Amino acid sequence: PLLPSAPATIIILSLLLLLFSTGNATVAAGSYPTKNSILPYTDQHIASSNHDHEQQEATTADKYVIHTPGAPPLHILHGTTTISFTFSEGIICAVDSRASMGNYVGSKTTQKVLPISNTILGTMAGGAADCTYFLRWLRGMAQMYELEHNSSNTSMSVVRASRLLASALYQNRGMDLSVGTMIMGIDSNGQDRPIIYYVDNTGLRLRGDMFAVGSGSTFAIGILDTVDKAQREQMGEEEAVKLAVSAIRHATYRDAYSGGYIGVYIVTKDGWRKVFSEDLGLSVQRWQEKGGVAEW
Repeated sequence: PLLPSAPATIIILSLLLLLFSTGNATVAAGSYPTKNSILPYTDQHIASSNHDHEQQEATTADKYVIHTPGAPPLHILHGTTTISFTFSEGIICAVDSRASMGNYVGSKTTQKVLPISNTILGTMAGGAADCTYFLRWLRGMAQMYELEHNSSNTSMSVVRASRLLASALYQNRGMDLSVGTMIMGIDSNGQDRPIIYYVDNTGLRLRGDMFAVGSGSTFAIGILDTVDKAQREQMGEEEAVKLAVSAIRHATYRDAYSGGYIGVYIVTKDGWRKVFSEDLGLSVQRWQEKGGVAEW
């Protein structure tokens, strides 16, 4: 066979050596060649191209998507007037009956006093749904207590009922509830003393002898404060009812979120009963006709 001449062999070997040394230098320079490297298209270029393509597709798809703004937070203005205080024979509880949401009046006949047992009442102030749910739950717990003790005469005490409600509300304090209730009754533990507790959605639990809760409470408490505690403790039933009706009437006259009917309840050692109910529209009209003379 024909062999290349010596000069040709030297040239071929020199070219092979040059190519071999250039390849090693390129690999050693870095893990990925740059755009000035001998490789024309790298993985980096492919990833960048795919990203640009996906971004272009997303931009095209956004043209056909209807973007709706998120729902605004729900801020509801609640309105009510509820009061309770002790007197010589037990406890007086008085409420209005208007359910409002801001300037919108949803109902004028809302029942804001819910029975817990034969001797315990609960009032509603705040969100109607929240108050109704937890007071009905408390009523179920009171009924379970009577069944466990196999006697309808052994009712749950006011202290126990208020503590159960406060504990349940405290466990759900992060649920944005709106509850302001008064739990009142006579504990039949031999002392027959009237007890009133205020409980709200934070789990707060306060005991007192007079409370006013709701948007009209500042007006109602002003009427109740005209009589000191010693005088209230000596009041008879008729005088106590007059004071309660006057407080609710003045509160609803000044507070636009309160109205409807006045409802007055009395809690004694024999149980609770409703003693007064009247349309506030007729009540205010008669009050004005008599020249502002309080009468019930």
